Amino acid sequence: MGTISDSRNENEIHRKLIGNKHPKFLPSQPPLKKRKIRANRSSDPWQERFQDLIRFHIRHGHCLVPCTYPEDTTLARWVKRQRYEYKQLLKKQQQSRENGGLKKPSTSSTMNAERIKMLESIGFVWDSHQVTWNKMLGELEDFKKKHGHCEVPSKFPENSALATWVSRQRAQHKLYRKNEANSMTESRIAALNKLDFKWGVRCKEETKKK
Repeated sequence: MGTISDSRNENEIHRKLIGNKHPKFLPSQPPLKKRKIRANRSSDPWQERFQDLIRFHIRHGHCLVPCTYPEDTTLARWVKRQRYEYKQLLKKQQQSRENGGLKKPSTSSTMNAERIKMLESIGFVWDSHQVTWNKMLGELEDFKKKHGHCEVPSKFPENSALATWVSRQRAQHKLYRKNEANSMTESRIAALNKLDFKWGVRCKEETKKK
């Protein structure tokens, strides 16, 4: 069971994460067991989950809750839902622009500016695909630190997912240059160029070892 000191420390970290902009979301935190009991009495489940996300951030240093997160499946589903509602909001705004605001958009969303501001204040990432891309970029960085280059072999048993990802980046870059449908962006190109990534090089099957 948590102590008063633990609760004060947690609240202090909360304030550092989101400042004093949303004081109503920083109540004095009772011990974890009591919090679970009181969660059922809450009139605003969204606020409850937001507090859970902050605690996840405190533990892990980020808001990238896995889709399959056994420790808190409710939080995992909630995070996925926030991304969905955000996409719905963007669609709603697009529909409103297209009809000049004369018709009510057919798309609805529970997301709003206040929730967006709160989630982004703790580093929430809206694009889950970008999350995966960033993860793979990190693995490529680790590969370069170990081998001195980014030429991941097409057959690389140590990390076959990285080998596939690297090949895909080159393929998407070719489509990007041809102005065809692709997932490549200028920011992604810049990130890979920063690692001295070779776009047109066929990697050797065996990694050079120093």
